[in-house]
Amino acid sequence: MFLPHAIGEVSETFQLFIHMTTSETSMSAGTVPKDVIDIRATGTGQENPFRLSPLVGVKWPTSVPYGPTLNIYNPFDKELRVQEVYVSGGEVNLVPPPFIGSKASSWTISPYDTKPIVKLNLFSDKSYNHLSYVTVRLGGSDQLDIKLPIEVDLVSSARVFAMPTRISFGSFSRDSPPVVVPIFLLSTHNSSTNIFSITTES
Repeated sequence: MFLPHAIGEVSETFQLFIHMTTSETSMSAGTVPKDVIDIRATGTGQENPFRLSPLVGVKWPTSVPYGPTLNIYNPFDKELRVQEVYVSGGEVNLVPPPFIGSKASSWTISPYDTKPIVKLNLFSDKSYNHLSYVTVRLGGSDQLDIKLPIEVDLVSSARVFAMPTRISFGSFSRDSPPVVVPIFLLSTHNSSTNIFSITTES
């Protein structure tokens, strides 16, 4: 399965470890021959038309809930229906946002509209690298599954954390209204943290 984390060309090498038995060897003898085959794989990551991005490269403090909200954009001229959202990984829970009701229309997105669908909740009091996947199943005549990797480095050291760690402004024209994306900072230092300036780099 090809699951790129960024837009552009991707090239990776993976190895196949082949264990085999022949008429001259047996598993019980402990002399199972093996071979290693290198396979070069290439592909091109394209922009997600639903403006969903992988949650990778995230650093977050332990004992603090990490809870980003998944917002889905409908690029079509007809309604888009979200059939199902599920996650692989027992430590991530899916929580409906408080403004999302239980009606079927809650997961129906109007044409060219953006709507929050579900909130992810990850909590741990231990430092480790978390890896899981969330799948968004879109309905319609052609069913589509979108898999988003979740890679969060949970750390216990004192520092300043930001949410979100990635920003996507999507596509807009010269006449489009300004797009505002708030960034929240969280400090785990024992004392107050003063911010003197904020700059951007491209």
